[in-house]
Amino acid sequence: MPTSAEVIQMAVTAVTESAARYGVTDTTVAELRNRIHGKPGYAEGYLNGNLTALLVRIADDHHTDCDEPICRTCDNLRDALTIRLADMTTDPRMRRPRPARWPLQG
Repeated sequence: MPTSAEVIQMAVTAVTESAARYGVTDTTVAELRNRIHGKPGYAEGYLNGNLTALLVRIADDHHTDCDEPICRTCDNLRDALTIRLADMTTDPRMRRPRPARWPLQG
């Protein structure tokens, strides 16, 4: 079983490789890092908020384009949205006020 340091390194490697395939440059990463450096509360909220918004946009775009009965991307987006909702609904900062969409009703 890998150590936590090894898991983190594997995650960094996977994100770095994927980012490179999509044209992310060291310059754009450095610009964002400089903008949020030294602002831990802002950085956390900014990053979480933007990642959530991007996840929703990607999911919405894919949902609009996908009509496949079985789709790995849909499965992965469902998992990612489940993780995000679980995180958001357990975060004490998100408990006030509680949005009407939570809990989801099936």
